[in-house]
Amino acid sequence: MFEDYLEGVKTDLVSVTKYNALGRAIQPLWEDKTEAWKQMDILLIGVPEGRETGKNHGTRLAADAVRKELYGLSSPQSKIKIGDLGNIIPGNQFNDTEIALQQIVSAVLKEGVLPIIIGGGIALAYAQYQAFEPVLKSMEVTLLAPYFELEDDNFLSQI
Repeated sequence: MFEDYLEGVKTDLVSVTKYNALGRAIQPLWEDKTEAWKQMDILLIGVPEGRETGKNHGTRLAADAVRKELYGLSSPQSKIKIGDLGNIIPGNQFNDTEIALQQIVSAVLKEGVLPIIIGGGIALAYAQYQAFEPVLKSMEVTLLAPYFELEDDNFLSQI
């Protein structure tokens, strides 16, 4: 369903050697042409997008950097099903990436699956909000960033 928008993750980033690593519990779905993602409780979605990030350099690399550490963490004893859809292919224009992110997150939410978006800049937060808005009656927004640029045209003024 998302083949046009997503690409796989390099195997060396997600290979784990510890028997109790979280990565062993995460199902790689980037090559899965079925709709197995609908059976997951949580889906990881990487966004290697570095445009529109101002001084926040390196956001293009964040999805893979976070994955490399995340997969190596110890796995909780839980029956939560976690899948990894891979990375969104950055569009020709920044707006293309926003649309891809919005469409994927919207589809995931409609199936009752929790998306966890890794990477991308703060400018993508509005696309995420647009995906959540029709599905949820109310929401709280939490953003993690080293700083925020609160200007008149900032996405926060649109929410």
